[in-house]
Parts: sequence; structure tokens; C-alpha cells
Amino acid sequence: MFHTTQATFNLEVINYESPRGGQTREDRNLLLTCLQLVDKNRRWETITPMLHTWEIQHFVSWLNNIIDGHETPHQLTFSEPCLAIQLTEANPQKDVFCLSFLLSYEATPPWWMMPLDNPYRLSIECSRHALRDAINHLTSQLNRFPIR
Repeated sequence: MFHTTQATFNLEVINYESPRGGQTREDRNLLLTCLQLVDKNRRWETITPMLHTWEIQHFVSWLNNIIDGHETPHQLTFSEPCLAIQLTEANPQKDVFCLSFLLSYEATPPWWMMPLDNPYRLSIECSRHALRDAINHLTSQLNRFPIR
């Protein structure tokens, strides 16, 4: 989804956490997600419920707003506290956008020795084209696992 020669951040939806549905809207729409991370020579992968279907929609809108140059919050948070995303630089004229992925709790890589509530930060510089690719990837995930 987001990658450079030194770093990768990828989210892949595996399934709904409760494939048969749940009692509440939140339970029905929580997604079991595979997080893949590369930071220099370190690689890590985990599968955990970390996003709801509507949060993927919100993520897509947030990225679109960044590309279009619209006012957008500098940080995107989700209902599960293990992931947050920050826009740390936006320079549309130079086609440079820097995103920092903040990982905590069950999304923390095993080499991170700080307290679990002190997030691990992975920063990735990307272009407008890379942001569009991420939007397409997230949209395809949402098409496979729509809000129910």
C-alpha cells in the first residue's frame, strides 16, 4: 500500500472479525486485518481486528482530501487505539507527502521496547500517485467487505 526502498506499510483485510455478523453495528463491521511492516531490514506481520468498514471509507476520504489540497486534520485516528496516521508533510507543488503510521498495543512490532502506549512510528514519504494507489487498494478492500 505505502512503500519506499526502506519502508513498507500495508493493510490487507482478511475477513470480518465476526463473519456471521454480530449483535451491534460495531461487531458486524469490525475487520480482521493483516498489517505488514518493513522498516529498513526489519520485517513484521500481525493479524488483528483494527479497523471498522466505515473507517476504511474515512481513510479513503482523508487521503483524497490530502491529494486535492483540502483542509484535513493532520492526524487520523480509529476506534481501535492500535493505529493512528499523521500527515507530517504536504507539499503538492513538489509532489511530496509524508505519512507517519503510529502503531501501539497489539500492532507494535516486537523490536519496539518502549511501553505499549508509546507508539512506534514508521514514516513514509510518498507521491500523489502513491496516495492514489493506496486509495484504490483501500477501495477494493471495502468493496470486498462492505458496511453491513
